[in-house]
Amino acid sequence: MRAQPSSAAARFVTAEFGTYHVLRVLAALRAENRLHFHGGSSVERRRVGREFLECFCPMASDWRAKTLGRAMQVIGQAIEGARTDP
Repeated sequence: MRAQPSSAAARFVTAEFGTYHVLRVLAALRAENRLHFHGGSSVERRRVGREFLECFCPMASDWRAKTLGRAMQVIGQAIEGARTDP
């Protein structure tokens, strides 16, 4: 039995938090893509994987704290907006 669509309104929010300069991120994307299609040594895969992760989720605790704080603000604003939006 299929679920019936809800009459409740859906609201969505998306937030993106910058990490590094676009050229560094593009280089990491290219390296990961190259490995995906052409392979590489285990050392290269680890190096590329670490850089790829760093580009999208930096290890720096100050970046993480600032980003988490801003994300909590955005979530609070979204909740408040949903409460006041008819």
